[in-house]
Amino acid sequence: ENHYSLGVHFMTHEHASAEHERTEMELQLAAFEKYGIDLSFPGINHHTWHSSGEGPVQTYSVQAEAGMLWNSGAKVPGSDRQPGPETVLSLPYYLDTDGGTILMLNVPTLFVSDNYTWLSATGRSEAPICAYYHCDNMYKDAERKEADIQTFAAYARRFRYNPVTEEQLVKTVAAAYNMDLTVTGETDGSGLRFEAKPGAGGNPLLDPEYEQSVGLKITFSDDIMSFDVSVDADVFNWFNGSLYVGLNRPVTITGADTPEETAHITRINLPAEVETSESGATVSFLEGGMMQVAVDDGLCRTFSEGWTTRVTTEGTVFTKFGDPGSLELHWDEADRYGEKTN
Repeated sequence: ENHYSLGVHFMTHEHASAEHERTEMELQLAAFEKYGIDLSFPGINHHTWHSSGEGPVQTYSVQAEAGMLWNSGAKVPGSDRQPGPETVLSLPYYLDTDGGTILMLNVPTLFVSDNYTWLSATGRSEAPICAYYHCDNMYKDAERKEADIQTFAAYARRFRYNPVTEEQLVKTVAAAYNMDLTVTGETDGSGLRFEAKPGAGGNPLLDPEYEQSVGLKITFSDDIMSFDVSVDADVFNWFNGSLYVGLNRPVTITGADTPEETAHITRINLPAEVETSESGATVSFLEGGMMQVAVDDGLCRTFSEGWTTRVTTEGTVFTKFGDPGSLELHWDEADRYGEKTN
């Protein structure tokens, strides 16, 4: 009821047999059943990322055989390092095994206490990341741990990362990989129309709400600037010279005679229904947990209850924790100083 995410934390080692790993899976699943924990969207990661070297995909075959649909944390057998620079440019992929197909997130695992210099490559390549943090270590040095978290938050803001749980990331990846995109040019050459539709079904990782929440990155030639383009999307953002567009509905992009100066939503971290008008927007979330909406640097405020408003380098950010809720935004003068909760 508090939207905490619980999953299987797999214990294995480099020389583990398939029988050993099957026993581990059986005991883990029996414990979840004993405690009445819902595993309707079963996923797994590994304690200290170890996997067996007894077969090229033995560990993952055993997991798929036991019903696991995704894996969010593993490393190559014999690796002498925790996941880090060796996976800095890794991307998710589907792995077919004798036990079935499993989605390997295979994304860089970011230690909240890390030095972030080498991870700038991950941010620039826009690869997803998993942040690893032992909250139970806070008692050792609370001041240092808080500083680590602030450093990580600055990194996430710098590269415009959306905060989500592992399960939410899996659903996002599955929806993006299953997207069919149609691009249509206007006959007079004045614009392009983009429409996304779900591809083939049958994948248990696919969630209809996420399939309507995919987006698109468009990179123009060096001669095209943001003020040269008009976008009719509900959610869009210019970042590092590229245009990011939400495709919750068909979107048309045309040449602009004058710059667009109105406030607009730049990102929403979870599936939501969006209604926009000249005076504001309403965002109705379809999934709960940590809900977050960012608005460009145009002035914006809300009277919706429970939302924290914070002005950052990317604009105005609204955040709320809990069940799926709605956020009503008003393009208006706002409290631009400090932080306030409605």
